[in-house]
Amino acid sequence: MLPTIKIENLFDSNEITYLNQLILNAGTSSIDNGVYSDADKPGQHVANYIHWDYHNCPDIESILSPRLEKSIGLKMLVPDAHILESDIPYKIHTDFIHENHGANNFQGHSPAYTIIIPLDTYDSITVCFNEWLEDSNDFEIFKKNYQGDKTLKIDPKFCATRLSHLHPLELAYLSIHETFSWTKGSMFAMDRRYFHCSDNFLKRKLNQKRAIVLWTVK
Repeated sequence: MLPTIKIENLFDSNEITYLNQLILNAGTSSIDNGVYSDADKPGQHVANYIHWDYHNCPDIESILSPRLEKSIGLKMLVPDAHILESDIPYKIHTDFIHENHGANNFQGHSPAYTIIIPLDTYDSITVCFNEWLEDSNDFEIFKKNYQGDKTLKIDPKFCATRLSHLHPLELAYLSIHETFSWTKGSMFAMDRRYFHCSDNFLKRKLNQKRAIVLWTVK
């Protein structure tokens, strides 16, 4: 597995504001209506994505790539770049497989990092688990093949305060690898094979959180 990386204040507030505007100008929107069963009911609006072609927007790439490449130690090859506007907390999944925008230019490359750069500071975290899966994003497939201990390995208080949108029986399959607080301009990079999820930010009266998200290959 690739090393997990967290860096505070990798980009300053002015850079984040500028990047946000550049991406809004260059990007196109699409809606997530609960593809990963994150919606509480079919067709519920889960998130909005603003996609842009990373390697055809040099003004954006020139700000992001030098510091990100230095941080992760890999050349930035990005088939899918977007602003995530999350309205419903994402449940347990990987980012291993995606029909990436521009993916035809990256055939033969294997998935590398999910990179998250919050566009503001939110009382919210991303939870990355130790457990992982290749060739699928589906937690149900992992559960069917699981051979380990099914007792809860996560602090029950943490489950109640941060993971209340998840079923307790699902959490028995998992253990926490890392958590990442959504602080403006910080950066979190995790292997795309790791299972991860949002915390239940709605419980803390947040209606939405926004971040730059990059799915990279190597």
